[in-house]
Amino acid sequence: MGGAGRPVVHYRLMPDAIDGLVRGTRAAARILFAAGACRVHAPAEPPLIDAAEAGRIEQRITARHFRPGTMALSAAHLMGGCAMGRSAADSVTDAWGRVHGIPWLRVADASLFPDALEINPYLTIMALADRVAEAVRADA
Repeated sequence: MGGAGRPVVHYRLMPDAIDGLVRGTRAAARILFAAGACRVHAPAEPPLIDAAEAGRIEQRITARHFRPGTMALSAAHLMGGCAMGRSAADSVTDAWGRVHGIPWLRVADASLFPDALEINPYLTIMALADRVAEAVRADA
């Protein structure tokens, strides 16, 4: 127990785990830059990597930045990119997840959001997926 009776978690990262974290973080940074990101936040010093430094990912993201107690592991809910709307001029899909101009192609995930939510989106994602599934079933 730590101070005030709160539990304290102690952990060690094995070399293979660190190697996987480094390779995965580098790959994620490359993907984000290829998708047009201006900056990527990563375990590096400093932690923001500008697109101009995309060619230096190997030097910026290294094993030394993956030490216990010096990093936070988290997950993200990626959202947006295929927003719903009335027309192709202002959106990617209609209200039922059909991609404008390609009626057989549907989107049924958090991509339908117009932007990132500031709360856990799980229930909203499930509701949207259910709605799209209903439309697929009705069309079948």
